Amino acid sequence: MTEQSFPRVQQLHVGYSALEDRLALRLTLASGELRAVWLPRRVVSLLLQRVTEALRRTHPAVTEEGGAAHDEVLALEHLAALSELAGQRQDAAARRQGEETEAADQSGAAASAASAAGEGADTALSGAAFTGHFLVSEDLLEVRDGALIVALLGQPLRNSEPGLPQEAAPIAAMSLSRAQAHELLRMLGEHTKAARWGLQQRLSWTEYFKLGRGIP
Repeated sequence: MTEQSFPRVQQLHVGYSALEDRLALRLTLASGELRAVWLPRRVVSLLLQRVTEALRRTHPAVTEEGGAAHDEVLALEHLAALSELAGQRQDAAARRQGEETEAADQSGAAASAASAAGEGADTALSGAAFTGHFLVSEDLLEVRDGALIVALLGQPLRNSEPGLPQEAAPIAAMSLSRAQAHELLRMLGEHTKAARWGLQQRLSWTEYFKLGRGIP
């Protein structure tokens, strides 16, 4: 990964297209460019596995080389991470609402704004001028300075020619904190469940406490 240059992702939204039977990512790059990225089931399955394994290996509770966090430990971190990020989103929404109310009072006009991960590809990809659509054929993952670096490779869809093999080229890369990596797993998990891809086993550890194995 270090030998290749990847555009850096600043924000992403996730959706699912039943027509394409693929997950759809709306990627906002640091440059401001918008890219629509499509992930097939095979790529998503590997991504779920790799992110989970990286979180296990690098958990602060792991002190032995080659060790990995157990389901209970990782599930606790997952719950805490989602709770932390949910609180941050609520605070950000409250700040936006306060700013909009102040602006409306000053101008006499009402303003509203909304942002979400999206429940479908139409939501994730709507209302944007994309510079290109890409199909992901493989993903790479590195752990660097405590962050999980997830890189996506593939081909531009409009330049693809059926039957001709093409070398995977860099599409984009994202640097995730542990909490953000847990959030990525949550979003991907929700949409793969809606797609009925049968990948729940990849994230079965997230259901540790719901299955009655312990008390969070």
